[in-house]
Amino acid sequence: ISVSSDAIDSTTGFFQSRGFDSNAAASTAAVLLKQSKIEQVNVNQLLDTLKGLNEVQLSRIVREVLNYNRLIKIDH
Repeated sequence: ISVSSDAIDSTTGFFQSRGFDSNAAASTAAVLLKQSKIEQVNVNQLLDTLKGLNEVQLSRIVREVLNYNRLIKIDH
């Protein structure tokens, strides 16, 4: 899956600005970018919806996405 460097930078930057360390931000960004490509959703629109969440809500969403991604890897 090809993704622009701007999309990678903005997505990683979003999570870093929300308190994620650089490794966690990069890992989370990679999963969201991959999933947004698969589902044909603009990643910037996705980030816009996440901006309104508080830290607890964002952590829950990220945890669900990462766990879902792990389950997919296990099944394949």
